Amino acid sequence: MLVNLPFLPIILLVLFLFGCTTTPNKENSEPVDSMFDEPVHIIAPPVETQVYYMKPVVKKLLHKAISKITEKDYHSAVSLLEQAIDISPNNPYVWQQLALVRLKQQNYTQAEQMAAKSNVVGEANNELRMKNWQIIAEAKRGQQKMHVASPDNLN
Repeated sequence: MLVNLPFLPIILLVLFLFGCTTTPNKENSEPVDSMFDEPVHIIAPPVETQVYYMKPVVKKLLHKAISKITEKDYHSAVSLLEQAIDISPNNPYVWQQLALVRLKQQNYTQAEQMAAKSNVVGEANNELRMKNWQIIAEAKRGQQKMHVASPDNLN
């Protein structure tokens, strides 16, 4: 025989919720400050490396430019990289390669500017940014050497 109890679902819900609540055990509780022997260091996960979609034409220009760099044909490499920038101005890898070429050409001011631009457009890629900071540091060293060796400083 089936009994119709309209309040049974409500009673079961109240019992279930009441069973989920607990009271703290004051005997085993400890202040949060004294729970750890050493300070707790929160380690944030690294920012994910940003993935850039590179248009096939830009990829081809970049590969050609890299081969020109290995041949020490910096003028052609700059031309190819500038074409790539015209097509894809927010590609940090192209800006970084252009910074490297400018560094090899001892154009330290432009090398620094190009590496800084690469950092701006590639802000989420820590590996790329680290390499750019190395380029900037090398450009600053080159600028200092040029300043020391300038004819004005020889007197």
